[in-house]
Amino acid sequence: MTIYREPVVVTSQGGRLFGVLDRPLEDTSAMGPGVLILHGFLGSKDQPHRMLVDLATALAQAGLVALRIDLPGRGDSQGESVDITVDGDLAAARAALDYLAALPGVDAQQLAVLGFSWGGVLGAHLAGESRRVRATVFWSSIPTERLVWRPEMTEVNGREVAEQWAMLVGRQFYDGMDQLRPLASLLQTTGAVLAIYGTADEIQSEEIAAFQHALLEGRIPHEIVAIEGADHIFFRYAWKREVIERTVAWLAGILPSI
Repeated sequence: MTIYREPVVVTSQGGRLFGVLDRPLEDTSAMGPGVLILHGFLGSKDQPHRMLVDLATALAQAGLVALRIDLPGRGDSQGESVDITVDGDLAAARAALDYLAALPGVDAQQLAVLGFSWGGVLGAHLAGESRRVRATVFWSSIPTERLVWRPEMTEVNGREVAEQWAMLVGRQFYDGMDQLRPLASLLQTTGAVLAIYGTADEIQSEEIAAFQHALLEGRIPHEIVAIEGADHIFFRYAWKREVIERTVAWLAGILPSI
């Protein structure tokens, strides 16, 4: 299937978020599902190793509309990493979901959210908040009861910051994590869940067991897939292809118009 790709701009809290939309070129008048793709903590809409681009292409070839955005202060979007906040990221994710739902040809009641790493935390909250989200996919992200992340801080230009991958992140971001309850939020979803992780990632077996137990208790349809030997970013071609293919196949069984 031939696909059409175009740049888009989503507005959130007065800032401009830059994104890319991939959609089938044929029969654009038909209503179909849409997928919002959320990148990792300090990543962008194409990372890691262009995996999110390849995912969006595969989704569009399968008949879905795929939207991937840069969160505030990342990629091409407005803002600086030192100023990012949890609230700002949540607002950006919500704005992107609303944008996707309003697009011509997208069935607003048949949406999916896919989050890689930090994007999965945001996706868990969207799934719990919106009945429009019929499927939630987690890549290298297992929702837990609470997030605890307190990196070493230093002072730069009079501000307390943490240096992460050659970028600066202000203390306000880490302080904002106290409000997050990814697992509790996800358990409010009315949709299905897919989680894919690498066995060589930092994710612990105890986290996975607790996650699956919570989904079973909540009677949430789900599938959990382990990619043997894979790391956090699925940094081999075979791993990347397997993750993308399994994701598209799973979504094909969840979203009826695919």
